[in-house]
Amino acid sequence: MENSKFFTFVTEKNPNFSLGDDGYLKDFFSRPEAKLNADETKVWHSIDGFISNRDIEIRHPSALKHLVKFHDKGWCEFIEPHFPIARKSVLVVEPHMDDAAFSVGGLMLARRNECRFTILSMTGVSNYTEGMGFSTPMLFPTTTVSRLRNAESALMARMIGGEHLSFSMPDAPLRYADLNKNSSWSIEWFIQHSLAIEAFIKHRASLDERCIIEKLIADFIEKNKYEEVWLPMGLGWHSDHELTRDAWLNMLGQCAILNSSNVYLYNDVPYINEYPLHCEQIIDAFNKHDGCLHSVEYEISSAMEEKKRIVGIYRSQFSPLDILPRVEYAARSKSSSFYQETLHRIVRMPSKINFLNFYSRAQNVKLLEGNAEKILTKYHKSKRVRLFVGMPFGRTSEDLLLILQAFPDANVEVRVASNAWDEVKDYVHPRIFLGKVSSKLNFASLLFAALLSPWKGPVLVIVGERARRIMNAICRRKVFNDSHFIAADTASDLATVLLGRQERGER
Repeated sequence: MENSKFFTFVTEKNPNFSLGDDGYLKDFFSRPEAKLNADETKVWHSIDGFISNRDIEIRHPSALKHLVKFHDKGWCEFIEPHFPIARKSVLVVEPHMDDAAFSVGGLMLARRNECRFTILSMTGVSNYTEGMGFSTPMLFPTTTVSRLRNAESALMARMIGGEHLSFSMPDAPLRYADLNKNSSWSIEWFIQHSLAIEAFIKHRASLDERCIIEKLIADFIEKNKYEEVWLPMGLGWHSDHELTRDAWLNMLGQCAILNSSNVYLYNDVPYINEYPLHCEQIIDAFNKHDGCLHSVEYEISSAMEEKKRIVGIYRSQFSPLDILPRVEYAARSKSSSFYQETLHRIVRMPSKINFLNFYSRAQNVKLLEGNAEKILTKYHKSKRVRLFVGMPFGRTSEDLLLILQAFPDANVEVRVASNAWDEVKDYVHPRIFLGKVSSKLNFASLLFAALLSPWKGPVLVIVGERARRIMNAICRRKVFNDSHFIAADTASDLATVLLGRQERGER
């Protein structure tokens, strides 16, 4: 870097790092990075995110080498002080406070002198950090984590000459806690509910949640106008990504955004690595009913190294050693000779949107729907239903209510595996009878006894894909008849089928 250009930059600390009284620079998780000497300490304290590197050098003649060291270590970033005034206004919507950088960071960097980017995070309240995945989990107050994550995003936005905004919507783990009336997290509670939290994250969001977000969107776009809007495709299993996509697509027609803005979808990174077929599924679903998406791949090779830097800002969420290879892999072209990012322009919205067609497990749901239709109709007036829960619901109260509505005259006997018990144990309803099953062997024994029983009332099973496939294989061998049981991979799949029947007015 030329010294003349370097001196015009402003240096800002990565908010994940702080200098302790003992002289050690530590990350957010109190892991020491290095012990700073006296000169380094003076320079570190001079960094305020406003004064130029030249001014720091004037105060401390040895500052240059120290600032370069801090930058090379990722402890701080160099920020250009000025950008062109006349730039195109672009809104980039992200589910979480990192998705835009991971997914379209290269394009934003490449176009920062032509476009003024506003990054809008849909979930601006979070307590999630990388520390939750440590062998001994580390938990921090929601206010502390939210402040840090917003600071990370603000730093990233400064590096592209833009701004960061966020809604006060909690992310999925916090919404799980709210749904289960838990206001204070403890390590013990988190460990007990970790599988249920994961199930909640992978469960389709409720219509109530979507309505809340749509109201936030309507209020926002009434006050703000942009020449372009970039939205996530909602790839993969994360409900926050799906919720963001569905809410914005539902609002496009209602708020006439397409009349005033060019709207694009971008590939969610790193989910595109694991779910490339989901991208094709969404494009196909979009192009039905007279819709039209036009996909263009843009080379970002010249911005790739800078993209790695802005991705590295989010150290509260990922170790750079973990996330950078995944981001780089997602950007590699098919020939691996250059890097690229893709935007899918919405040329025309479909005349009708069925959000199930965008769902990552749409094929599984449609198969389940076909198998379940006759059973749900035949046993609608049954007085007794048996439900075997081999994995957490994620949304116990909502899903059990759907089952009660599907069988309005029935008592529901629920046998719950131990790994799902903590989520359901406090649920109370006069027609629900809960029972914990202590071991996998006992659970399997009770399940097969119910399936082999001469009683042919409805049996609902939520056991995961592997166990469901085993059950289907046994059925093909005629060990028991599948005419009275419904086997779902997940509670989300079953809930989607039941909700779909409700919306169509079926019994």
